[in-house]
Amino acid sequence: ALKNSYEMAFRLAFAARVAERNYPESARLIGTIISAQPEYAPAYRVLGYALFNMDRGTEALAAYKRAVAVDPNYGEAHYALAFLFAMGDRAVGREHFKKAMKLGIKDERNLEGQFYPRTP
Repeated sequence: ALKNSYEMAFRLAFAARVAERNYPESARLIGTIISAQPEYAPAYRVLGYALFNMDRGTEALAAYKRAVAVDPNYGEAHYALAFLFAMGDRAVGREHFKKAMKLGIKDERNLEGQFYPRTP
């Protein structure tokens, strides 16, 4: 049941068609998953994305931080943190960006070009 809830929450947050996204429902479903499995890092990533898109940036940041606390090698969560920190603490963001790149995450939002250029 938790697997189905996670898959539904993921689809509601990341659906290709924006009209099919439902961030509040995604966050609600993820809340039940986190209650049952608090050490499941992917749930925190989905929660972070849903919260960010609901203009709840502080809570989104906390969710992404929890994802990397649970799994320090969770590249997608490091990439999300690099994105969020680009608007503020770029030194911290750069560390998350470097970790994400080291873990093989694609720079889909061109964070390197916009915020974290390579230093010679």
